Amino acid sequence: MNILKELENLPVIKMQDPLAKVLGAVVDGEIEYSYLECVKLAGHSCPTVSSSFLATKLALEYLYTEGLPVRGNIKVYMAGEKAEGVVGVMANVASFITGASDEAGFKGLAGKFARNNRISFSNTQKGFIAFERVDTGAKVEIGMDLSTLEAPVRMGSLMEKMMQQQASPAELEEFGILWQQKVRRLFDNAGQHIFIVS
Repeated sequence: MNILKELENLPVIKMQDPLAKVLGAVVDGEIEYSYLECVKLAGHSCPTVSSSFLATKLALEYLYTEGLPVRGNIKVYMAGEKAEGVVGVMANVASFITGASDEAGFKGLAGKFARNNRISFSNTQKGFIAFERVDTGAKVEIGMDLSTLEAPVRMGSLMEKMMQQQASPAELEEFGILWQQKVRRLFDNAGQHIFIVS
């Protein structure tokens, strides 16, 4: 089973990036972000990374019904603190796709194309992540319920053996395959009450 090939075949997020066009990085201003690129950013593929990718994709589809989303024109609001649980990991994925950054981000050219101060943490909202268009103020919150997404049967016992450093090479390989099957299930069932839009 070629995991990387499987990841390459997942849906991508298409964006417009006016800054990239001005600076000559992309001729027509259009750029794609794949799940595999997010995996490279995070260093691994897991339900956390895939959930952030899918939540971002879903939010952008709601915010931009008239055309491609505009990278750099989006604010991101995280419900938790940056160092809390997997909040930082999810924020990194959303930031990578949307261009929204904290105070250390790109400050713009002559007042245009700024991406700094567009992601914040510890916000009061229903969903674990929210997105807002800078130009229109339109906002969408994304919640998540993974209770209906069953994990592969042997994954729990294999994870326990792995954590205790008692898993054989064959078991480690099996765990990796099952782990990625769980990620794939999330992609395959993303529209079936997994994500809650408000």
